[in-house]
Amino acid sequence: MGSKWKQIRDHYRELLRLAKRTQNRTQTQVAAAGGTTQSAISKLIHNNNLGPSVEEFVNAVEGLGIPVSEFFRRLEEANHATRGHDVDVAFFLSEDETDLRALARIFQRMVDRRIRVAHERKANRPKGRKRSG
Repeated sequence: MGSKWKQIRDHYRELLRLAKRTQNRTQTQVAAAGGTTQSAISKLIHNNNLGPSVEEFVNAVEGLGIPVSEFFRRLEEANHATRGHDVDVAFFLSEDETDLRALARIFQRMVDRRIRVAHERKANRPKGRKRSG
């Protein structure tokens, strides 16, 4: 997973740079949008060995304003764009790309579950109280 994590991390780092360049968004703003902390984003982009928890990763990606499935779709496109060209490109996959697809499916199921739980919570919330007065 080490080499795959580095590829995922580098892809996230590039999307974060793009958000800063095109939308002038800081790590703090991305973190707040994803419901995480700036330090979690910083750890994500600087960790060379292992990635963060799945929940922290999902929050960090959502903070960029893209679904996790879109994140992995772009990563896969970058892989196809570099295959057969320069082997030193950061997104080159040395292992079977089906592993990334499986990981993307896992993340998408998590996101779908979080959305379903949020909808269930909203549906089960008590309606507003009537004010007396």
